[in-house]
Amino acid sequence: MKYDNLWEGTRSSYWLPAFSLPLLHWVKPFLPFLGLPDFILKQPLIWEQIYTQAALEYQTARETQDLSGKYYDQVIKQVVTKALQNLAAVAGRDVARDFERWVIAHFCCHELEIVLRRWQLLLAIACEPPGSRRDQVPPPAVLVPILPEIADFIGFDCPFNIHSEVRTVAPPPEYEQIPYERLGTCYEATMLIGAIQIALTIKALKAIASQLNAKERQKVVQWAQLQHKALNPSGYNRKELGGDKYLRVEPPCQDAPSVIDDQLPAQIYAPKKNTDLASHWQNYGDTWLKVLSLPTLPWVQPFIELMGVPKPILDQPEVWQRIYTNALNEYKQRRQEVEKQGELQREIVTKALKQLAAEMGRYVASDFERWVWVYFLNHKFGSMLRRWEVILGYAAFPKEEMLSQAPFCLASGWSHNKFPPPVALVPILPDIKELVSNRGELIQQIEGNAPPPIPEEDSYVRLGICYEATLILWAVNRELTIKALQAIASRLNEQERKEVIAWAKVEDKATWGKEYYWATIDLYQTDLDKFCFDIPSLLDILLEN
Repeated sequence: MKYDNLWEGTRSSYWLPAFSLPLLHWVKPFLPFLGLPDFILKQPLIWEQIYTQAALEYQTARETQDLSGKYYDQVIKQVVTKALQNLAAVAGRDVARDFERWVIAHFCCHELEIVLRRWQLLLAIACEPPGSRRDQVPPPAVLVPILPEIADFIGFDCPFNIHSEVRTVAPPPEYEQIPYERLGTCYEATMLIGAIQIALTIKALKAIASQLNAKERQKVVQWAQLQHKALNPSGYNRKELGGDKYLRVEPPCQDAPSVIDDQLPAQIYAPKKNTDLASHWQNYGDTWLKVLSLPTLPWVQPFIELMGVPKPILDQPEVWQRIYTNALNEYKQRRQEVEKQGELQREIVTKALKQLAAEMGRYVASDFERWVWVYFLNHKFGSMLRRWEVILGYAAFPKEEMLSQAPFCLASGWSHNKFPPPVALVPILPDIKELVSNRGELIQQIEGNAPPPIPEEDSYVRLGICYEATLILWAVNRELTIKALQAIASRLNEQERKEVIAWAKVEDKATWGKEYYWATIDLYQTDLDKFCFDIPSLLDILLEN
């Protein structure tokens, strides 16, 4: 079997979410179907400690260095290796090796996934009543007595039942995972559905192999090839089923390479003091120019005070209008001559901010720069605000009002608050409700004012609206949630704030099934400097004449 790219690109991104699946509370009903090692099922607290350490190490690496490309793959491999080595130290190398093979078989081996999907279809057809399909090839006599045993979990209804049951209990997608979602389910739910189908197909093949001798297994393989050919007469390839390679009692991927014995560096992550922002500008230079244009657009003015724009910019809009117009004209003149657009965009933005500092003061330019980082480019901060938005929204709305009055993000199928809010928070909830309840109307107004998307910018378009409108929605949502948090902070003492944060942590874990690293950000911090992760200011960069 081929095990290419286990630690490259998409494959490497599966490991930590796969490690988390046995620990999610909503996944527990499905654990018996996944084929996990018994130790993981019987000693979940031990694995939870190991996984939590791995997740924190990965989170620390994300916050202290630019994890992109091979650097991301390298850190993931090191974090996973250390976790498996810790598991081996507690439960034995065999348990760690079985768990490693389980992840590879269920998430990282494309060849196995394709072959098992074919076997699942063939066995499902065999379980159908004789003569119910024109393309049905009668199964061999040695297989017929085994079919009732596997029919319940390999039949055609099984995938639909799995999908329906998982979607019933799974939380909706998290903000930053949207590109990975399928049909509105969270990333872990998508992974779980695929893993269950693979595990049940392996179980069916194991049940058949365990009850037949080698000669009888060959008859089953011959039938499977005939049935596969009947389904694909023009594109049939007898090698696509792998012979009896997968019709075995042993779990698949026994020959998969292991990282358990790999040597690890003394430190998995190495904080970078001087972050190289070249890749950032290559990826987000266009976003900077779009964000800086927002205060200058006429159709944005009805919403500008809801976006957290620094007040001096609002008080003297003509100053930034002139500076931005000059900067944009210079960019349009030079962009055809420059190969590295990110470097040019960084230079243009830096000049504009320095000009703003010269005319209105450095503190105004610095606040404006931080506003861009915090409201548009700090995705971790945005994700955490999103969770606060949902938790506070549920606390503010009575359950019976939820589906009729709450904004879309609160009416997406999640259960109501599982834990009552602290007594000190209750009197503030009417103000929170006011901040949360008008978002649906605001979204409609923004979409109504926004011009249609520009065709050549299709890559930026979200939900059929222009990119600038998408940016405004981000900023408004973040600003209103910040106001809600500041309203709470201004009316509670330190002890009452701690009670609210403790309640939010418990509610967060119950809602999303896992505890996020809340310690990274002080959620009541009004000085937004902390949310920029010590990124050097453009105002300190020297430009060549």
